[in-house]
Amino acid sequence: MSEQQPKTKSAMEETFGMDTWVDGETWNGRLAMLGFIAAIAVEVAAGQSLLPKIW
Repeated sequence: MSEQQPKTKSAMEETFGMDTWVDGETWNGRLAMLGFIAAIAVEVAAGQSLLPKIW
């Protein structure tokens, strides 16, 4: 019988836990939610909407 080598993880996997595509999608969604929260916080702090500044 051959012995199985334990899978070595890359630096990205060690740091962010992105060892599968599903985990990457989870982190992408979390970061997108943080982006929306940051945009709302900027709007509240500035007292203006960000949409006219984008278009």
